[in-house]
This record gives sequence, structure tokens and C-alpha cells, in this order.
Amino acid sequence: MKKIVYICVLSLIVACSSSSSDNPSTSNPDDFNRKEMLTFWADQMIIPGYNDFVEKTQLLNEAINKFTTTVSTANLVEARTAWKNAYVTWQKVSLYQVGKAQEINMVGYMNTIPTNATQLDDYAKSGTYNLESPNLISVQGFPALDYLLNGKGTDEETVTFYTTAENAAKYKQYLKDVSNRVYNLSKEVKDDWNGGYKQTFIENDGYSISSSVDKLVNFYVVAFFEKQLRDPKIANPSGARTGIPDVTLVEGFYKKDISKELFITALTATKNFYKGIGYNGNNGKSLQQYLEFLKRKDLADLINTNFTNLEDKASLLKDDFTDQIQNDKNVFLNTYEAMQTVLKNFKPDMMSAMSIKNTSSDADND
Repeated sequence: MKKIVYICVLSLIVACSSSSSDNPSTSNPDDFNRKEMLTFWADQMIIPGYNDFVEKTQLLNEAINKFTTTVSTANLVEARTAWKNAYVTWQKVSLYQVGKAQEINMVGYMNTIPTNATQLDDYAKSGTYNLESPNLISVQGFPALDYLLNGKGTDEETVTFYTTAENAAKYKQYLKDVSNRVYNLSKEVKDDWNGGYKQTFIENDGYSISSSVDKLVNFYVVAFFEKQLRDPKIANPSGARTGIPDVTLVEGFYKKDISKELFITALTATKNFYKGIGYNGNNGKSLQQYLEFLKRKDLADLINTNFTNLEDKASLLKDDFTDQIQNDKNVFLNTYEAMQTVLKNFKPDMMSAMSIKNTSSDADND
């Protein structure tokens, strides 16, 4: 009898073991404190960044209103300065496109390059347009403001355009409407983060494709690094991928000498996010620490080395990308290749190490 009981118990143990093997545990693949990293991202990177961005867009809006009320060279210079400050600040926060920012397609409405100047002129002259329409995505945001503030000739010619030109009043209204939309979009995202979304973001600390870490890392690597940093700023205007350069695709095309600053600012924000350097310079939980926790210090160090190499290549770019492309585009091509190296470190290497699934439909089309 004892022998029979022993055999039954043994059979039960084997059966349970077999069942366990056939159905792997759904527990976390690692014990890294994702919630602490998400908290640092929210409190020290994203929210301070958006708070600063809203301040800059508010100052921009005020400067635009001042210029359109009293058109003068002094007020034009003030508006241009406010535009530049807001545009540079945008480069620091544009990688945080989750939550409300993703919902409203903030990236598209803020920085679709290039602006469609012909279409913009048509809408401005007609006085009939809806900037909330996806069809008008290329006639608003910072590139549109670049055209409206910097693309109408010399200071004197621009002042004349907004005072005595046939459609001066309509253009002033369009300029105000575009600036106001930039401010309203930025405030909408900031208010969402300062409201309930922050807690939702932090609490969603799991390991699924819908978790906060997985979603933001996917955006950081594919939608941001590839589609916002590499392609529109470097690859598209220089023809690095197509072999056909097109200077009209340069970011800050009408201002000219701002292109490098915009790129370097975005690149620095990219590196800081990886290393866990907060908006105001403080340090916290990071993707680099995550790799080190996973015993992948070799990869963590390699990414840092390749970031440094990328920065070295980018430092050789001229302030005016148009001039650079026309006279020495090899510097662009070298920068592009350095970006490709970092990108390959990110995917598949870093994402695989962190068990983060690449969810982009065209993720392999590098």
C-alpha cells in the first residue's frame, strides 16, 4: 500500500513538473526596477522639459502677437529670437511622444519638414483653413513659422510684407494662428503630464508591448532616432540614403544658420536619455544602467563609445546645413554612418537584451 501511495505521489510531482515546463512562467524576465526608471523619466526628464517648452512657446506667442500688432524691425527680431528659443527647446522634448503627445500626433503638427510654402501661401491668402486638420500638417508648426518669419526677404522687406503687401492682414492672422496652435498643443501635453497621466505612466511598469518602458523605448529607437533625428535632419537633405541631395529639406531652411544647433540639441537629448541625465543635469535610473544590470556592460560601453564617435563626426558640420551639403556633403555622410552604428547597437542588441519587442512595422528598413 505504501509503495502504491509513493508511486502516485511521484507521478503527481512529475506531472506538475511537466506541466510547468510546457507553460513557461509569465513572470518578469528580469528584476530591474523599471518603476524607478519611469519615475525618473517622468519627474526629472519629461515634465521639466515640457514645463520649459510651454514657457518658451508662450513667450513665442506673446512675441508674435506683439509683432503683428506693431510691425517693426525690433519686434520682428524679438519674434525670431522667441521662435529660435522655442524650436531649440522642442528638440529636447520631442522624443517623449507617449500619452497625449502620441494621441494628438504632436510631432507631426510641430515639425513636419519641409513646410509646404505654396500651400501655406494659398491658405493664408484665402483666410479659410483648419489647422487641426491632418491635411494641413505641412503648413504649420516650427517649419511654417520659419518660412513666415525668415522666408520673406530682408528685415526691411519682411516688415513691408506685413504692413503694405496686398494680403498683409491675412498673413498676420495666419502667423498668429500657427503660433497659437504651437502653444496650445504644448500646453495640452504638459497639462496631461501634470495631471493624471504621470501616475498612469509610472504604474504601467510591466514587460508587455503596451508597457511604458516598451512603448517609450520603441519610440525612442525607431520613431525618434530613425524618423526624427536621422532621416529629416541628416539623411533626407544630404541624400545619404537616396544619393540625391535636396537642400530644401534642411531643418531651419529659411533661417539657415540654426540647423546644426537643432541637430546637436536633439542628439544631446538622445544621449542624455540613454545615460539617465535629467533635464536639469541630475542623474537617475537609465537604459545604460539597465544594460549593466543585465550583465551587458560590454554593450552599454559600446553604445557610449559610438555616441562619442557620432558627436565627433557631427561637430564637423557647419551651422548652415545648406552650405555644407552644397560644398562638402561628405561630413553629412560620415555623420549618417555614425548614426547607423548607434542605431544597430539599439536594435536589435539593446532591445533584445531588455526583452523589448520591436513593434515598428518598418523597423527593419534601415
